[in-house]
Amino acid sequence: MAGLDRKGLLRGARPRGGLLMNAAFVIARIVFGLLFIYAAVTKLPDPAVFAQIVHNYQILPGNLVNLAALVLPYVEIICGLALIFGVLARGAVTILVGLMITFFAAMAYNLYRGLDTACGCFSLNTEETNMVRDLVRDSVFLVLGLIAAWGVFRKPRSDRRRWVPGFPHAPKREE
Repeated sequence: MAGLDRKGLLRGARPRGGLLMNAAFVIARIVFGLLFIYAAVTKLPDPAVFAQIVHNYQILPGNLVNLAALVLPYVEIICGLALIFGVLARGAVTILVGLMITFFAAMAYNLYRGLDTACGCFSLNTEETNMVRDLVRDSVFLVLGLIAAWGVFRKPRSDRRRWVPGFPHAPKREE
């Protein structure tokens, strides 16, 4: 059973994986959060241009384009900060991975339709269009987000049930 030792550290409550794996999860979480904060900061100076980029995707109805252009950067900042500081990290990583999947799907759909629009991810330059490059880049970011999510949602080793015969939580055998 896990208890506190003299230093106040939990004995017997080792996280799953080693120190290197835990560090990788923390780094992925922080980098993923910083990525979205940077993306949001590039959109904030000119919401009208960002709204035009969102409109060029031709997916959202006209009345939602401006709302998305105004709200999205703030959602990215709030969730990015939550990931960096580890506060409400499960909700933040769920929202950000959901956004990554949505962005990826929107770009893939436009590529399929033959629309080569500016991504709007890290620049408001509407002249720069390369959907294939952006899809490859976003797939790498999606993998980073999934690693961050894995780290946020994994349980420490001490929280797992042990299915050992005779252990109080072991399932009862039916004979």
